[in-house]
Amino acid sequence: MLIINKNIYDMSQRHFILALLMTMLVACPLWAQHGLPIDGIFHGAFKNVSHATEIVVTGDKAASLGLTIYRSLTIDAASQAASQVCRIVTKQGAQAQSREVEYRQGKLYYGFYMLAPYQNGNNKLNRYVFFLNQSLSSSGSKGQIIVIYMESAADSDYIKRLIKQS
Repeated sequence: MLIINKNIYDMSQRHFILALLMTMLVACPLWAQHGLPIDGIFHGAFKNVSHATEIVVTGDKAASLGLTIYRSLTIDAASQAASQVCRIVTKQGAQAQSREVEYRQGKLYYGFYMLAPYQNGNNKLNRYVFFLNQSLSSSGSKGQIIVIYMESAADSDYIKRLIKQS
């Protein structure tokens, strides 16, 4: 409990405390996957890997899609880091509440996982992981692995439609 004595704290200190609290609220979604195996993929773990791209969307942009957070990593499937990413996703998938997976040539080709939801204030947020190894596609498309982590109050059908649109 934070008690502010009006005689001690002037207005600028109150604004500082309010700004600090707001910063903490904004930063919380960025750490929501903290403690999950999938956390090992994000937060710059692959920033020095060539041909790796990490995208983070929060705030109004994410809200316009019905999400609180969107994180993605695209990495070259031929890179040494690709096998590490696959292991992490497989480990996370084993803990998922529900999963849809497809294997090709004995490797994970596609995975859609719904993780245990978590409470963010008064809101229950569902957590989703999507995985696609394009190098195993029959169309011979780019040899990339895509991992997406999303949080939303929306159900899995909405999230699947959202992924198909992109």
